[in-house]
Amino acid sequence: MATKPLAGMPSASTLTGAELFYAQQAGRDVKVVASQLGANFLGSFLIVALPSSPQTGNTAYATNGLKMGETTGSGTGVPVYFQGVWRTFSSDLPVQS
Repeated sequence: MATKPLAGMPSASTLTGAELFYAQQAGRDVKVVASQLGANFLGSFLIVALPSSPQTGNTAYATNGLKMGETTGSGTGVPVYFQGVWRTFSSDLPVQS
């Protein structure tokens, strides 16, 4: 699979020593480097521990968030962003575990 950065994010080729996450974009598997989530990346959290009062545009990694096709209680983690609620990049829907 070819590496393709998420829209508006820096290329992974310019980053080294960063944590790598797997996600989906438009139904396709993609690799996401933590620093691709931007300067507003807050870290990795269980969904219940995601910051409750972040700024709009903050990003994080929900370690038990559901990827498309995963079932409740078996989430393996997804990158998320805050816009009123924590949302997944892959679907724009609120993150679920």
